[in-house]
Order: sequence, then C-alpha cells, then structure tokens
Amino acid sequence: TPMVHILHRCALAALLVALAVLLPAAQASAEERARLVAAMLGEADPAPAVDALRASSDPLVRETLAAWRIGTAYVFVEPAGARHVVLLEEPADAQGRARARRADTGAWLTDAQGAELRLVAGELTAVDNPSKLRKVIKRTLDLMALNDADPRARRDAAAGLGFQQNADYLPAFEQRLAQESEPSVRKALAEAIAITRLAGPEAAAQQAAIAELARLRSIAGLDLLKKLVPADAATAALLRT
Repeated sequence: TPMVHILHRCALAALLVALAVLLPAAQASAEERARLVAAMLGEADPAPAVDALRASSDPLVRETLAAWRIGTAYVFVEPAGARHVVLLEEPADAQGRARARRADTGAWLTDAQGAELRLVAGELTAVDNPSKLRKVIKRTLDLMALNDADPRARRDAAAGLGFQQNADYLPAFEQRLAQESEPSVRKALAEAIAITRLAGPEAAAQQAAIAELARLRSIAGLDLLKKLVPADAATAALLRT
C-alpha cells in the first residue's frame, strides 16, 4: 500500500542519516587508534601523538591511554614478527593468564586457528611510559573528558579544568564550546574560559573575564573574583554586578 511504501522510505532515509553520522565517526576512531598504536610502538613521536588525541571521544582510545599511563599496556609479538599493543582483561585466571584485547581494533587476540589467546602480564613487555610522557597522557585524558557522552561528565570536566587556570586548555574549551548544545555544559565551558583568562597577564583580558563571569552569574567564579583587588573603578563596578 502507499502507506507501507512511505514508511519504508522513511525507514530507509533514517538509516542513511544514521550511516552518514556513524561511518565518519568510526573512520575517525580507527585513524586515532592507528596513530596511537604507532606512537606506542615507537613508530612516531609519542608526546605530539598523544596530545593530538585531546578531542577524541573514542572509549578504546581513552582506555588505552589510561593503561599506558599506569604501565598496563603491553606489546605482543606474533611468531611471524608482527607487533600489537594489547590490553589484558581483568581479573586474570588462577594461572595469571588473561584474554588480550588489541588496542587498534578492540578485538580479542587470537592464534592462527582463531582461538583466543591468554597471556601472562609478566611475560610481556610493557609499553614505555617515562614521567614526562605520563604527564602528557594525563593532560590528554583530562581534556578528553570534555567529549564524554554524558553531559554531566562534560560539565564536571569543564568546571574542574577551568579552576586549574591553565592557558594551554583554552583552545580545547573554545573548540568544545563551539560544538556543545547542552546549556549546562555551555555555561560550564564559558565559566572555564573566563576563569582561565583571569590568570592571564593582561588587565584588559582580566576585566573582560570578570564581565563574562558577572554576565553568567557564576557562583563558581565568585570566590576567585573576591580574591581580586580591583585595579580601577570600572573593575570594582563589575565586581558589584
């Protein structure tokens, strides 16, 4: 019937829209994972590679970075010589063996016959994670929280990072704000940007930040504003807003 045809067309259109959204995201995740694994295997400079993942929303990228930071990401070498970065399932069995998940695909590691391999952490080489690199990984993980699927997590991440007043975070805040649609998260990002700019060296930028916090009626920035000594009458007036 005509109605059935219409419903079929609507369903097909909805499917095409979903694919148009999901396929580019899947491709981006695959590329991010490939770059991350290359860095972990020493095929690329790790610090810039990790820093470039700030905007990633891929859960496997997040999990791999977290494991790398604490020394639980490992290199598995196949008999033929191919190398893979793997994450071991927890908890291990009574013999200390655990299934291993590939960091590039998320698939369980298997042998040539397709049987799942079980590996012992002590028999593998952990991916190198010197102190400076661990700091870069932590910063990237912190900023990745701005892209969490949960709006509350994004809001809390923006609030926490804003109070660090780290100017290096401003591009990430601004990029996320341009994409964000949730009002509570948008407000938290705007507050984070203003609070961060309060710590800048330029008086004009500080006054603009104070005006923005006043416009937002920011409770989060109130304590910081109270600590400021107004440099002129205009700033004092803003603080009374």
